[in-house]
Amino acid sequence: MTSVNAVGVAQIKALGIQELLDHGQLIDLFRDWPDERFRPYALYPSRHLPAAKVRAFIDFVMAAVRPKSGRPL
Repeated sequence: MTSVNAVGVAQIKALGIQELLDHGQLIDLFRDWPDERFRPYALYPSRHLPAAKVRAFIDFVMAAVRPKSGRPL
């Protein structure tokens, strides 16, 4: 489990923090605040196709953040 040592307010992505919320290490201050969606980007030199491992990572991240509706981001 991740350790949270500081005190503050931050807007962070929900991906990977559910355990911290469940254990009370993080508190959702604005439950009624509408979700904000941030599109992920992958940058690599445009003159080259990404290496297979980079492409695999991009595909993994896109699958992890894809909305449950299955619609593209």
